[in-house]
Amino acid sequence: MTLIIRIADFEFGDWIRFEASRSVRDATAQFTLEVTEAARVPAAFSNRVLRSGVDAELVLSDLVAITGKIDEVARAFDAETHQVTARGRGSMAGAIDSSVILPDGGQLRGRTLDQVIATVLSPFGLALDFVGDPGPAFPSVVALPGESAWELIERLSRQRGRWVHEAADGRVVCDRGISDRPKAQIVEGVHIKAGSSIDRSQARHSEIVVKAQRPGRDGVSGAETSEIEARVPDVNVGAYRPLVIVAEEPLDRAGARLRADWEATVRAAESVEMDVTLQGWRRDDGLLWDAGDRVDATSPTLAIDREMVVRDVRWTLDDQNGELVALSLVPPEALDATKPAAAASESGDAATGASGTAAKRGRAVPGIAPDGFEPDRIWSESKPAELAK
Repeated sequence: MTLIIRIADFEFGDWIRFEASRSVRDATAQFTLEVTEAARVPAAFSNRVLRSGVDAELVLSDLVAITGKIDEVARAFDAETHQVTARGRGSMAGAIDSSVILPDGGQLRGRTLDQVIATVLSPFGLALDFVGDPGPAFPSVVALPGESAWELIERLSRQRGRWVHEAADGRVVCDRGISDRPKAQIVEGVHIKAGSSIDRSQARHSEIVVKAQRPGRDGVSGAETSEIEARVPDVNVGAYRPLVIVAEEPLDRAGARLRADWEATVRAAESVEMDVTLQGWRRDDGLLWDAGDRVDATSPTLAIDREMVVRDVRWTLDDQNGELVALSLVPPEALDATKPAAAASESGDAATGASGTAAKRGRAVPGIAPDGFEPDRIWSESKPAELAK
């Protein structure tokens, strides 16, 4: 059987329709399974095992894809059919649904990002796999009124240019959104059943400005604490379209610059996207397709020939099409802002708001070219321009 759901010691795989998805940008995976003949579902499984709230493991082609819980089970019948539908989410569902209650009087002091996330996830029994350097400690972390555990985690991770998402085995991963698995290939005429690409500009801005404040201390006061500002321009946006962001947390000038660079890089790189549908859930090397996979993508029809990253994956199964996987792919810099396409500029030494020469250089992110382009080179591999010294 290509699709199995495991609940306790029971396994069932006679589903006729299935859909599941995971994204680097979303905290948890989701899945829906359906069977329309009661005779295909053993009564012991349907009535006593398949219940909302139980732990479940979704197995695709003998490989675990999602570890989580059943959220709801719907049963229905009429004169001709009986139907059972199960819907669920991955391990982070509890952190999404639940308010965050911080220890230590509701305020965490002097903790790094990995320590904060681990503290927030601890009551849910979730393990954290933190990849890379967490950066400097936050002076103080306080939950906003009504904020969920996931919202707090996402808010802080965004400050450091990181994504928090699930692994297939239920671990929570905090990384740059790009997997270290071997790079896969997608080639038109070999793998792609259907495909499309899009170039959009509405999310891009001529300049990203991040304004922040931070607590004062001995020798640090005035404009150094209350007028912190960083600017990152996008030279590919010809119109006047500035965007001002008030930092979600206290930041120094370096932190504001990182936040601005992340926002500008992700917005620019996500302006281009490739969507493909492939037959089968496995890659050529036998691994399941998954969010974060690096891909060498080649499609003359879509004018794409470069490295991309799977941002979203959706596995499906039905009687008409069998096993399909739909992938949404973006340039690597759309997820990993440490791959900037140009320089960030922070305001002057006293954070007065005056932009430096780096602001004038801007950034250039590969996209669909204007009139006169060469179609077979629009999406050719390109490296960000070296910053002027």
